Amino acid sequence: DAANHVDDFNNFEELAWLCGRGGVHSPICLIKGLWLLGQKESVESPIRSRQAIPQEALYVGRITEALVLIIVISYCWAGPGQPDPNNKLLSDVCEFLQYLETSRHYGDDDPNIKNLNIGDREILVFWDYSCMYQRSDGGVTLMQLDSFERGLGHINELYGHVGTMCLLCTENYPV
Repeated sequence: DAANHVDDFNNFEELAWLCGRGGVHSPICLIKGLWLLGQKESVESPIRSRQAIPQEALYVGRITEALVLIIVISYCWAGPGQPDPNNKLLSDVCEFLQYLETSRHYGDDDPNIKNLNIGDREILVFWDYSCMYQRSDGGVTLMQLDSFERGLGHINELYGHVGTMCLLCTENYPV
């Protein structure tokens, strides 16, 4: 049955459905890269569960290849209950996001490179803890639990989609 799902990894309609424009019942939401960059110096960890992430951090626009670049983070949690309590992984991720922001128009004057740069697309981040409701955060509703289960059932589409960039964070910061 895998042949029936190959398009899930190739078209943006599947990503648009999965992320549901950031709606509260969507299986997954996406965080604005610029919001993360603005939070990197915060004393309080900005990496909160989806239940606690501020609305202004969430992307609610259309998801198309021309409009967004989705960064999917693959990493090890620092410990049970909180993936990055000391913001060390956040610091690494923000360094990468800053590089992308700085180089987003690299090659604009070269037609052979221009189609490879980020250009004016908005950089969005999938960070599982903040983008999917968490059972461990307490107070999860049945609707949020359903959202989590639907997201978990399709999470590989984010990691393997041709339109996403997977950032493999290989440094582990255990508490």
